[in-house]
Amino acid sequence: MCSVVFPANLHIAFIKRSSRCPFKLNKNSITLTFALFLNPPQITERKPVKVQDQCPENMLLYPDDGPKSTWVCDCKPRFVYFPKTDSCHEAFLRGPCPLHQYVYLAPNETIPRCVNNPCSSEGLVHFGGLCHQLRTPGGPCGNDRVLGVNETTFQLECIPVDLVPFVIIEAPKRSCPKGSRRNNLGICKLVL
Repeated sequence: MCSVVFPANLHIAFIKRSSRCPFKLNKNSITLTFALFLNPPQITERKPVKVQDQCPENMLLYPDDGPKSTWVCDCKPRFVYFPKTDSCHEAFLRGPCPLHQYVYLAPNETIPRCVNNPCSSEGLVHFGGLCHQLRTPGGPCGNDRVLGVNETTFQLECIPVDLVPFVIIEAPKRSCPKGSRRNNLGICKLVL
């Protein structure tokens, strides 16, 4: 026999529908060819979409875990949600916090809080015993990595430069006096 009866509220996913084994839907049960998931699979990789004026500041539109046509506004990567203000703020930056504090999400917690910034300056964080600028090549992580915020744990770590968004790598400058002919002709500009 190719069909089995299960309660209608059990999570199932179709493998295929066989013409030899059609399914029947009843009010309290389902009879069909199926794959069974005792713990339904969770969507772990949600690709966000930026749609103008659809979401509040620092939020993007993500597909919901429910039906495919459902979308929800959620925080951008590296940003955490503050329920009190219904807003998203970047971890390790001031955000809604008082002066000399920054947004912090402790491990195993779900609600961020404001904590004192030992470096007392926006964009500077305490890492390896010293204060360092976030997302700056060089520094404590070497030239091929930058100090950044892990998008999953929201903790500081050295991240490969090619994975870090918004890192501006400055080209070496060739010096020419401002207002000189060479400067106006572009001779002193390095073409990349």
